Amino acid sequence: MTPGDWSARREVMKLLPGKKRVVVPRPRRRWEWGQGLAEFALVLPILLLIIFLIIEAALIIQGYLAVEHAAREAVRWAITYQPIQGYQLDGNVCTDFSADPPFLFTDAGYNCDPDEDTDEYNARRVALIKEIALDRAAGLRINWNALGMTETEFQANFNEPGFFGVRVWGFPAFEQPEQQDHPSIPGLPVRVQVVHNVEVLDPFFRLIAPHVRVEAHAEMINEGIQVGFGNVPPPTFNPPPTFVITPPEGVPTETTEPGVPTETPEPVDYQVDITFDYVTNQMPLQRGHNVTVTVTDGSVPLPDVLVSFSTDLGAYDYSGVSPQYVEAFTDDDGVAIRTVYANRPAIASLEAWVDLDGDDHRDFGEPYDTAGKEWLVSGAYILASTHEVLPLDWVSVSVYDHPPGDNPYTLLWCRTSITGGISSAVLLSDIYVDDGGDALDLPVEIPAGSEGYYRLESHAGLGSCGNEATLRAYSAEIHAVPALPDLTVSSFNAPAEVEPTTVFTMSVVVANLSPGSTAETFDVDFYVDPDGTPAQGRMGVVKQWVSGIGPYGTAVVTTVMWLEDTGAHEIWVRVDTTDYVEEEDESNNVGMVAITARCPLEE
Repeated sequence: MTPGDWSARREVMKLLPGKKRVVVPRPRRRWEWGQGLAEFALVLPILLLIIFLIIEAALIIQGYLAVEHAAREAVRWAITYQPIQGYQLDGNVCTDFSADPPFLFTDAGYNCDPDEDTDEYNARRVALIKEIALDRAAGLRINWNALGMTETEFQANFNEPGFFGVRVWGFPAFEQPEQQDHPSIPGLPVRVQVVHNVEVLDPFFRLIAPHVRVEAHAEMINEGIQVGFGNVPPPTFNPPPTFVITPPEGVPTETTEPGVPTETPEPVDYQVDITFDYVTNQMPLQRGHNVTVTVTDGSVPLPDVLVSFSTDLGAYDYSGVSPQYVEAFTDDDGVAIRTVYANRPAIASLEAWVDLDGDDHRDFGEPYDTAGKEWLVSGAYILASTHEVLPLDWVSVSVYDHPPGDNPYTLLWCRTSITGGISSAVLLSDIYVDDGGDALDLPVEIPAGSEGYYRLESHAGLGSCGNEATLRAYSAEIHAVPALPDLTVSSFNAPAEVEPTTVFTMSVVVANLSPGSTAETFDVDFYVDPDGTPAQGRMGVVKQWVSGIGPYGTAVVTTVMWLEDTGAHEIWVRVDTTDYVEEEDESNNVGMVAITARCPLEE
């Protein structure tokens, strides 16, 4: 039996019934090994393609989830309104008096100015919001040389693989449109956008697209209260900006089939028209005049176009002083209207234009129109330097063309509105006009208690408001704006040292810093070592009451106090703790004095 004789082996196995049958494997032939390698080589590219496709898809999904998380975390942090203006993130006062925008996103929480103004504070908060978004984007393969933390960086790098950018929008006021790089104000929404270019790993896929852009938006309402307009809903954001993806070089782009025309939007041909070329008004009754502007494209009205208005005399405000530049959107009929006021007879040059570059100046090529506006006056008349005032304000008044033979004159303050403050007052008496009938630049103080609309009247000799027999002239109406009080703790009268557990007397001077007044009774609370500034509404260890306060008035509040332990103590005082009085400034209602308790007292 030869080694390869398999039939002989089978015969031998039949003669051995007591033995188990042994299966002998058949050796593989060489051509079968080659077939397996060929099949594996055919399947391997597809298998690797599927594996890499799964990896790329997982990275894209992870990138989307990461930017979504970063946007939500950043907007949640934004609405808490941290930090306090002039303070660092840890609660300490800022120390860098030279800190100015733009802020570095890595140190905006601590590199700050203790005297930062509102614009600087808003810029710092925007930088902090972006810093939070970057910090929360854990796990992303960010290209640190392609960040978009400012709008300039954003536009320069947003096509780079690994790019990471953050944008913030907010509302600077209830009635104003959204603004980029603004953290919004309390009670209004803030939006955060996070964008990341997920870099493609596989070289084959990278030929198709070097990266895949993922982005997320999050929007919430800032904490705090913002007073709106009646039942008008709060403003909402416009749709977020979209991006145009530029394919890499060498990748063919989709082209339109020949013979299929594509629609090209026609450029807008703005046509601006002030509805008058030259118009005159007779003062004093016609101080104001509506400047009506239409914006069209041919004969089609254009709504929601921002129109700029300017004048070289008077102002687009009832005061007649400022501003001389304003803006307004056109309505559904393509019409925008603002009112211009003047305080003296003169001619104003008016302009209206569409400010295409947003620089608040009319440039060459911007559509515009011009008009003339003249204010006339006849007979005796009175001019005031401003027509919107507060009680106790000082204004300049001039009288013109008054007969010298009626000297002396009296200048009266006469209310024209049905309701308001005081009805009348004598401002000046014994006014003598010169030979030309003029008395110029007379200093006049607006009487306390003025509220509503008034006019200045000149009377020959002694007269009364509306007395036609003595009335020689009157001015245009002057709006006396009611002033709110502004309460504060101006000074303390307290011993520097006291004995512990011994009652002592102290007093504070509560001052009103404004020409406004209040008849409301308000509370004054005293606190001992309150561990920081006592918050509004927190009750003190002692409460006293003040029954109203006049313009620029003061009130002395006296109380008895005691200190339990020896050592240095802080006694704080808060005015109007329960917020009975509406004030011009609610942030300056506290004061503090340091008192030491020791036994025995030093001589």
